[in-house]
Amino acid sequence: MTGRCRERLIELRYVEGQSIAATAQIVGVAEATVKRHTLDAVRALHATLAGTARPARTPVTPLAELRPAAYEIAAEIAEAGQPWNRPALIAAFAARGIALSRDRAGVLVREIRPYMPEASNAVRYGVGARRATGGAQ
Repeated sequence: MTGRCRERLIELRYVEGQSIAATAQIVGVAEATVKRHTLDAVRALHATLAGTARPARTPVTPLAELRPAAYEIAAEIAEAGQPWNRPALIAAFAARGIALSRDRAGVLVREIRPYMPEASNAVRYGVGARRATGGAQ
């Protein structure tokens, strides 16, 4: 791609707010090309503004390494008589200095819930959550 074509690509994506698919169609290149060039442009901009290369993402701790701590936290929560849910797990991990995303916390909660003493403290949704308010029951 020429320099002007790359400039047009960045202009479409970030100034005009076009999607990757729309930008690829307008410029006449593959979507992968748009993704690659926009990523390169963002990295170059970061390097120019910060004076350093963009740092790599911190590696994510595998769930297998988090499970022992999650079971320990579950035992503490059960002893305290508190409900076992995602916010409780996230807060307990944060207290230990470990960041945990909502999605990963949800996976751990679902894995451990069958072993918790209470049947379920989940919010019910759907038909089973509603009770008849009048009429034939």
